[in-house]
Amino acid sequence: RKVLVPNGFQRPLLPDNPTFQHITAMCCTNVLGDKFPLFIILNSLRKIPNDLKQFQENGEAVFASSTSGWQTRDTFLFFTICFVNWMSTFRTLLDASIRNSKAILIMDGHKSRENPVALKIFKDHNIDIFIIPSHTSHLTQLFDVGIASPMKACFSDLLKTLMKNFNIDENNTGQLRFFCIKAAIMPFDIKANKKSCSVAAELTGLNPINDDNLM
Repeated sequence: RKVLVPNGFQRPLLPDNPTFQHITAMCCTNVLGDKFPLFIILNSLRKIPNDLKQFQENGEAVFASSTSGWQTRDTFLFFTICFVNWMSTFRTLLDASIRNSKAILIMDGHKSRENPVALKIFKDHNIDIFIIPSHTSHLTQLFDVGIASPMKACFSDLLKTLMKNFNIDENNTGQLRFFCIKAAIMPFDIKANKKSCSVAAELTGLNPINDDNLM
């Protein structure tokens, strides 16, 4: 058999052949670049792995888990609770004249949103939910229009840099998971900035309100 190994290595990069399963990240920002920490869904975990605890303790990410690593109605309910808590704190930073105004959370129509308890929690905390029409996110979703592409490029570059510190004698799966999460958190913080979000908000007709931009 033949295998590919990095320059300077005498054995395969992943000798224990780890299975790296799906991870979902929810990215939530407003039109001025104020961000809710990345909401990351891991695959079938009862507790947060030690390699990821620092991200939670530092408030850089919120973690949940599902059987598949995809968003479910249960993880969406947990997201709702966390988001409402964050929003309650964020409101205190706003001018008193708008602090208690109704907020609008714009999302795609994933089936996980079909959670009556979550929707009631949003309503009870003065947050309206707006679901964008199917197959329109490339025009109507702020993230897709102005953040996704540069964030993915930054993620790829950063992950390559982090992988230079990979130690094949340590927990391979844990290292890969740590590098991937770190490589997602930093680009979201960098690329979902005020300028990018403001430009995307204008292109999607969100701020200023203008549906002509969608034509």
